[in-house]
Amino acid sequence: MTRTRLYWTCQLAGWGALFVTNLALNLVGRPFDWPTVATLATITVGCIAGTHTFRLAARSARWDRLRPRRLVPLALASALAVGAVVGPAAVTVGFALDPEHAQAYRESVADAIESGKVGPTYGITLYVVNAVNVAVYVTAWMLVYFGVHVSRRAAEADSNRLEAERVA
Repeated sequence: MTRTRLYWTCQLAGWGALFVTNLALNLVGRPFDWPTVATLATITVGCIAGTHTFRLAARSARWDRLRPRRLVPLALASALAVGAVVGPAAVTVGFALDPEHAQAYRESVADAIESGKVGPTYGITLYVVNAVNVAVYVTAWMLVYFGVHVSRRAAEADSNRLEAERVA
């Protein structure tokens, strides 16, 4: 299997497994509904697009050669950027497909704010939580991605060392 084919197999299998797991957890005790599927599909497609874009940028800038002290802030900022786009987009898609749920959410937020139980920024909580959730998923993906690269480089170095010893 080529590295490109392996990459896409892992992308689709990993994000697909996350979609199926999230769908199963979201439907426990609830009837099936398309807005939930669309929301989770938005997260899945967004994560695939976001991590692939990250991979292209990281390869172009050769981030796999950076020391962790330089790489970690770049990777975390990238994960937060993907989360900031994909998380709120998923909430927006879900609300657009289920206006009754969106209205019920707005009313519950307004009631909570009016009663003084929460502050005026409470309404954005769902968007922020989804953004952070996606950023966590993407960070986990990045750990695996760079872990594979580190392992591959170590194996290549060992192979080169053994070859050099064999020739000498």
